[in-house]
Order: sequence, then structure tokens, then C-alpha cells
Amino acid sequence: MAEVEEYPGTRLTVRNDGRRCIHSRYCVLGLPDVFVPNVDGPWIRPDAEACETVIAAIS
Repeated sequence: MAEVEEYPGTRLTVRNDGRRCIHSRYCVLGLPDVFVPNVDGPWIRPDAEACETVIAAIS
């Protein structure tokens, strides 16, 4: 079972649940400064965009 990963930002914490993600890549393609795959360390950077923008991409 996949573990839920948390990526805290200043105003927003993004939780990545691999069981719920459908891997459509909308987040990566839409917000490449926030969702940065294939890097060492945290790949989700909530503070790279406005809080509302990140929430809209996740929704």
C-alpha cells in the first residue's frame, strides 16, 4: 500500500496519495515550478506558486 507523502509549504501542505492519483500529469504540465518529477529530494514545492493556483491544479 502506498504511503501518503506530505510536502509542507508556508501556507499550504500538499499531500500526495499514490493510491488516488491517476497520473494524468496535469499538475506537472500545468505547474512545472511546483511539481518537479525526477529530482533528488522533494518533488512538490507548494511555495513556488500562489496557494490558490496550486489548489486549483490539484483539484
